[in-house]
Amino acid sequence: MNTQKLNIAMLSLHSSPMGPIGTQDTGGMSVYVRELSRWLGARGHRIDIFTCAGDGASEVELYPRVRLIHLVHLGGRLGTGPSKADLPARLPRVFEALDSYKRSHRRHYSLIHSHYWLSGVVGCMAREQWKCPHVTTFHTLAARKNRDSSMENEPDLRLASERRIADRADRFIVPVQDESRFIEETYGAPRSKIHIIPGGVDLERFMPMDRCAARRQLNLPEDAFLILYVGRFAPLKRVDRLVSAVARLRSQGRKVQLVLVGGDDPGTPSRQALEAAASRLQLEDAVHFAGRVAQEALPAYYNAADVMVLPSDYESFGLVLLEALACGTPVAATRVGVAPQIVEEGINGTLLASNRVSDLVSGIAGMMRTKRAAVDRLRSTVTPYGWPGIADAVVDVYVSVNTNGTDPALTEPI
Repeated sequence: MNTQKLNIAMLSLHSSPMGPIGTQDTGGMSVYVRELSRWLGARGHRIDIFTCAGDGASEVELYPRVRLIHLVHLGGRLGTGPSKADLPARLPRVFEALDSYKRSHRRHYSLIHSHYWLSGVVGCMAREQWKCPHVTTFHTLAARKNRDSSMENEPDLRLASERRIADRADRFIVPVQDESRFIEETYGAPRSKIHIIPGGVDLERFMPMDRCAARRQLNLPEDAFLILYVGRFAPLKRVDRLVSAVARLRSQGRKVQLVLVGGDDPGTPSRQALEAAASRLQLEDAVHFAGRVAQEALPAYYNAADVMVLPSDYESFGLVLLEALACGTPVAATRVGVAPQIVEEGINGTLLASNRVSDLVSGIAGMMRTKRAAVDRLRSTVTPYGWPGIADAVVDVYVSVNTNGTDPALTEPI
């Protein structure tokens, strides 16, 4: 393990790591930024996470050596929390606020680690102004989304921005080999700059518990085959097809229930569309909308389920698969993100042929017929993804890009 202690500017501009998980702009990336920062801090590094999202105090200590800083509060320069749609035009002002904070507080950073393209744009500005390395994690890629999902139409501005980031960043951290190839082939990033490091899972939080007790705790039926979905209700997640698959399974006489965790508030179009679909298919008694669930409450849902289903068109990684398996719950997923490398057919889940309704029905029905593996066996398939090891791998990338070991930013307190 490398013993250099780094000062890191972590940029998560459009999504706060402390935001409500499962909403439109707060998902796996927020969990990733929060948990990575927590474990980097536990390793003795110092992290300032900068965001324009959410509210609360302008600066708060999340964990030892980890601060969350809201740029929107800095002298009111950015107003009150610009929306994700407003951010692209305001990125120069965001950088001004970021740079002003650094100068006024006399902060010195070893490097910048940006998350998502909006943060990547500002990360490039900071790299040029501060003369320190820029590591970026895209999390999702515009060209990939447009290619893989008919529900997506990412704008030219994002496509062009991601190409510029690919040209200027010093290192890229991607979660899977497939994403590495895509960045290299589509955006022209040199292979030598791309590091494959998966997302992680909190193995102390996501642990097995008694399934019947979990169902009683959540007031869920104990005698049904329970299907779980956890995540946002974005169109490319194809939750509507999962609802249709449940209707077809019920029409075949199968006693199944679907629990949807996440999504926006009941009044939002995405939630209303799914509720309308459930009503149209006469599934009011079979589809349960749990709404947003805090991370500490999620293990009960995973443990209550017979299978966790991820029917997405595209995932950059898919942290929810790790969380489910860490709880000893098998998964059924399309061939996206980490699924192809962790799903062992007949052992811890199944890879769906596609996310067409017929293939979802076939995959879930197959899971109903398959004897569930022992909890310890299911959990063992994701133990290599514990956050401490993931954080150490990320630090190795950080240190590799700091070629000058005597840089005062490596040792100067912040």
